[in-house]
Parts: sequence; structure tokens; C-alpha cells
Amino acid sequence: MRGQPGIDLREIGGVEDERARRLVVWPHHPDSLQRPAAGLVDPATQALTWNVFRTLELLPPAFWLRRLSAALGVSLSAPAPTTAAVRLWSALPAPPRAGWSGIGPIAADVVIESEQAIWALLACRRGDIPAAGADGQTDPVTLLASAASWHAGRRSCRVGVLAAGRSEAPLAAALTQRYHASRIALHLRMPSHGHDSSNIAGIGFTTWRQIVEILRDASHAAVIDPVEQQLAARTLRWCDEVMPGPR
Repeated sequence: MRGQPGIDLREIGGVEDERARRLVVWPHHPDSLQRPAAGLVDPATQALTWNVFRTLELLPPAFWLRRLSAALGVSLSAPAPTTAAVRLWSALPAPPRAGWSGIGPIAADVVIESEQAIWALLACRRGDIPAAGADGQTDPVTLLASAASWHAGRRSCRVGVLAAGRSEAPLAAALTQRYHASRIALHLRMPSHGHDSSNIAGIGFTTWRQIVEILRDASHAAVIDPVEQQLAARTLRWCDEVMPGPR
């Protein structure tokens, strides 16, 4: 989880709220054991990531993965996925012969895998991504894109950043915009590696508000089963409580 030093990220809207840090959806899922230590990262952002994406995983992939891709500004080719698995706070191995001295696995806050593609996301609530990655030179978006491409294999891969807004995460917004506009710029930043990274199908940026709107759509969409509508509505109510402001 990405945060900015010196800011108390336990506060949502200026009011510390224990409910904002709770895993209210599927708290017994094995990924809960991977939750980063609260002293190192923002527990409210962890809870937001968990509750939103654990709920999305329970909905039809064809419904929410198309909307997620659209929110990121990246394309999703037909046919729509029929299965999707979500892993949170995962570590993706760096490609072989990547040229990163001493670098270990690359952290991803969200990894979504379908039968045809993967999505790898970095999540911020307040603050921005770091200026450089673990090698001290390569930015986190490039690091994640290279690792996600290697992990995807023959599948396509999409990489993105979620944040409160572009003004709150200017570096992430600028990097994703640059790489979205020029795939060459991304590949030039990647160290030499032993695999074909042309499977990177898009780099994007979106806000938490846009992702929460996917839940809002699902809570009343006729194509969604009533039970799944209720799941989406429950998480949506939690989001509206812990993310005050205009909707």
C-alpha cells in the first residue's frame, strides 16, 4: 500500500474511524494473512482495497472487469472474461535476467487473473507512489509492468494505479499518462530481460470514486443476481460512510 510519510493515514475525511479500517467482506479469506502491518502502511486504504475488490470478485467478471478497464482507460478485447480470481498484497517475481541488482519480488496491491488476461494495480488513498522503486532508479509503475508481463505469460496484461485523484497522486498520474501515450517510453525504462513484454495491453490511472461507482451500478443492475446486488449494496453503504463527500 502506498502512502506519504508524515501524514496520519488512519484518518478518513479528518475523522479517525475504526469502521474505516475493518475488513467487512470475507474477512476469513486467506489473503487476510498477507495484510501489511498497520505501522507500515495505511490500514484504512487496506480496508478500502479489501472490501471493494473482495466484493467485485463475487460479482460476474464480465460486468465489472469491463468497467474497471474502462475506468483505467485501457481496452479489454472480446470475449469478456467468464472467470476472475483476485489476490491482494501479492508479490510478483521479477523477470529473469532483468538487470536489477539484488531486487526481490515486486509488490502489487491487487492482482486480478482471468482466463485471458491479468490486471496488476497499485493502490493509494492519500499520498503518491514513491519516486523510485526498489532498485533506486526504476519507478514503481515500470517495475510492476515488467513483473506483471512476465507473470501473465501468453495472456495480456494491464497495469494501473488507484488514488484519490490526480492532484493527490501527481507522479502516478504523470507516469501512467506518459506510458499510456507511448508504449515505447515504458519499454525504454525497463531493464533488459529475457521475455517478450509486448503482452502489456495498457497502462492506466483511476480514482477510488470511479471504482466505487462500479459497485453502485451493480447494486441495481438488472443483469446482476439479486443476491449479488445485495452484496454490492452492503459494501457500497460502507464506502459511502468512510468516503465522505460528493457522490
